[in-house]
Amino acid sequence: MILKDHINYDQMIYEGGKFKADIVCSLDELAEAGLGGLFHGVLCSHVIEHFYPNDADAFIQLIRNLLAVKGRLVLEAPDIFKLSSLYAKGKYSAKEAVANFYGDVGFSLKYEASWMHHWGYTGESAANLLKRNGFAIISVGDGITYNHADRDFRVVAEKVE
Repeated sequence: MILKDHINYDQMIYEGGKFKADIVCSLDELAEAGLGGLFHGVLCSHVIEHFYPNDADAFIQLIRNLLAVKGRLVLEAPDIFKLSSLYAKGKYSAKEAVANFYGDVGFSLKYEASWMHHWGYTGESAANLLKRNGFAIISVGDGITYNHADRDFRVVAEKVE
């Protein structure tokens, strides 16, 4: 998703330039770019579930280092409990449930394994991840970026010193 009036970052350039971000580089390159403390807000939508739990803390710390004090992080992702409930209620087919739990297999085969979901979160578990990495939680609620409040969570947090 590309947002107008924002600096958009991604690790990949998509085919034909579609969804091309303003900054395209690896996370390591971004961390070394000397941008620490320059951002007032980061929207991280449907990203955290692509990290293994052992790598999630390092990723959140990278974002924290990019943010100014009192900078905000908005974290959205599929909620593993909401997904389970939707499948149990018959609102998702088995194929849709697998795609939501594990990520789009077609993208993963076409691009790389980083497109797969490596972990499942809830709003509460995501908030705990942010708290242990130096953020104060402002709110935990339903995701809005992709219009799937029934499926996604949204955590808004602020960097504290």
